[in-house]
Amino acid sequence: QQQNPAAPMEKIPHLYYVDSVGGIDLFGNPLKPQFVVDVTSVYELKRKSLACHESQRNWLLRQHGMDEYLESCDRWSAVRGELIGVAHGEGFRQHMGHPYPDSDLLQRLVGGKTL
Repeated sequence: QQQNPAAPMEKIPHLYYVDSVGGIDLFGNPLKPQFVVDVTSVYELKRKSLACHESQRNWLLRQHGMDEYLESCDRWSAVRGELIGVAHGEGFRQHMGHPYPDSDLLQRLVGGKTL
C-alpha cells in the first residue's frame, strides 16, 4: 500500500505534448505542432540551463550517441520559431482524446500562435 498518497484530483487535467526530438513522430513522419510559443526572450537562459544539466548530457550521449544537444536545440527552436516569424519557438500539441478537456488552457495562459 502506498504511503502518503496524493489526494485524487477533482477533474482530469489538460494534457499537452511538447515537440519530439527532431520534430518527428515514432514512425519518422514530420510532426506539426498545433501552436508555437515564442521563447526568444528566454532562449539564452534555457540554453545556459541545459548546458548545466550534466546528467541529461550524459544520458543523451550514452543512450542516443548524441553530444551536440545544445546545437540540436538551437536548430529545432529556430525551425519552430520560423513557423511564427521569430528567432526561437517551442511547439505543442494538445491531447484531445476522451476524457481530457478540449479547451486550450496552455495557449491561453502562455500565448502562442496556432498553426
